[in-house]
Amino acid sequence: MRERSPRYFAAVALAWCAFASPSYSQSGLGHVDDASTAPRGLLRLRAITSWSRYDQRFTSGGVEPLGAFLTADSLGPARFSPLTSIQSLVAAASGSPFVLNIGRAQLNATAREQVIPIGLEYGVTDRLSVNVFAPIVRKRVATLFRVD
Repeated sequence: MRERSPRYFAAVALAWCAFASPSYSQSGLGHVDDASTAPRGLLRLRAITSWSRYDQRFTSGGVEPLGAFLTADSLGPARFSPLTSIQSLVAAASGSPFVLNIGRAQLNATAREQVIPIGLEYGVTDRLSVNVFAPIVRKRVATLFRVD
């Protein structure tokens, strides 16, 4: 019986690679994930940054802007409860009914979040490493409040 040559195996391997369908069972890692371990004796410092930005929030009725609670055609005690005590004090001082109304108000708000997980990793062996991670989280909300 004739033995198969290395060229035959190379041709079969090339055909298999060209016509094989890709496997989606294990997807690649994301931009902040890394599964590598540090080699023995190596001390590695990592900092991977991720940002997120939003201007709406979820409620039971759907999605609403972040500043919706202070946006109204007539901003008064019914919409903003800390104004209730001012309204009652002015009504008591004047001795007549008084309705406090600041006017038309609009609050625009945008939130930004930045997360920087700082990691320190030491390779004990080629397959075992010790990791310490400390996340630094920075949040900022930019607002613009307009009253007519």
